[in-house]
Amino acid sequence: MLSAEQHFFGRTEKWAPLGTRFFFEPVVVCTPMTTATPTGTARRARTAEALRAIEDRLAPIARALGFEVLTVEWQGARRGTLRVYTDHPDGVRISDCARLSRVFGQELEAAELEDPAIGALLRAGYDLEVSSPGLERPLAKRVHFERFAGRRARVRLFEPLPSAPGRRNFTGRIAGVEGGRTGAIVRLALDEPADTTIEIPLAAVRKAHLLYEE
Repeated sequence: MLSAEQHFFGRTEKWAPLGTRFFFEPVVVCTPMTTATPTGTARRARTAEALRAIEDRLAPIARALGFEVLTVEWQGARRGTLRVYTDHPDGVRISDCARLSRVFGQELEAAELEDPAIGALLRAGYDLEVSSPGLERPLAKRVHFERFAGRRARVRLFEPLPSAPGRRNFTGRIAGVEGGRTGAIVRLALDEPADTTIEIPLAAVRKAHLLYEE
């Protein structure tokens, strides 16, 4: 597997193709601060706030270079993985990932000091992955679901819906997106049970992605 590694002021940057994805993993060394650890809903809300702030900072940088930031994800607890999905009309190459990783890393270093929400998320250290969307493209925004209406997708929720108690995972075809008083509603024509369409608030979606179809 083709890979590369460089060292920048104590941070190790790695990137390599894995299937259709490219990864960049800087190891950030910093001194943890002693703070109260949020749990459950509070932690999720703080993480979401930080990810929105991170995307707001990285998106203009990517756009100036001709790329689009599709979504930003966080996996893990105290020290986690920050995954940035990017796209380009001509595709994303390993050299693109290397280029984006450097500029994103520099911006995140500044953001950690300037934005309290970002600092709280990243302060204990993190691994950064810059990835192309691949065949099973992530779906995180209303425009994503609208763009791929008619395609099959898998959707995972934070919590079960009142209309489908005990169930968090759904697979089906995107039937459309509607606007609601409390936000966008994704309509999904389910594989199982057949002939059933469920309405899912976008805010309830933990993770979603397209399914590959030949």
